[in-house]
Amino acid sequence: LGWNQKVPFIVDEVHEYVEGKVNVTIISEEVDQLLVEGMKNRGHSVDLVQEKYFDFDVLEKLDFEKFDRIMIVSSYGYQAEESDTLAISTFIFIKNILQKVNKNPLITLQIEVQKNRDLIESDVFSEFLISDSLISGIISQLAENVNVNDALTELTSSNGNEIYFIPAEKILTSLSKESLSIQEMYSVGISMGFNVIGIKVNTGLDFTISLNPDKDSSDILYMKDEIVVIGDFD
Repeated sequence: LGWNQKVPFIVDEVHEYVEGKVNVTIISEEVDQLLVEGMKNRGHSVDLVQEKYFDFDVLEKLDFEKFDRIMIVSSYGYQAEESDTLAISTFIFIKNILQKVNKNPLITLQIEVQKNRDLIESDVFSEFLISDSLISGIISQLAENVNVNDALTELTSSNGNEIYFIPAEKILTSLSKESLSIQEMYSVGISMGFNVIGIKVNTGLDFTISLNPDKDSSDILYMKDEIVVIGDFD
């Protein structure tokens, strides 16, 4: 839903992850016909509906039971705040439609403004978010140091390790302890088969995240805190 120049690359990536043929329906008032033809030439099955993707009358006519994934992207011609508003309102409308069908496809939103992510993250459903700040951060790291490419590829691949926030309470309870030093935290991570990369210290309604804390740090992890790790927990 929507269109920008990243769409063909996203479709190519989905094709790499998913076995078999990928059927794509694009709903957007404006598209780059050359890029659409390029996708078709690369073997993708593309249905193009040249309507406003946020037109609820258009969306109600779609057969959502045939979709495994839905992506709402920021479209050209709209300011960031307006693009986010359209994406979020469309997201809510689609959620209401999906309650009436027997399928629950994954929904991905491209959110331009960082603060608007809170509106989505408060939803009870599990979604994926694409943030320009995340994409920019990855590109910047690669520009500074190409040696991180393998690590970033691992983190962003479909079968790779992922970043998790593990409640410290879970670890402390298994160890019959009430707190952990940073050095102990690193040791526990190694013994449990994951890499510790940071801590999230929860202080009431607020929190702070510290990445790669020094093992000699005087910080202490308590039950209410979380440990940031990289691992494969499947």
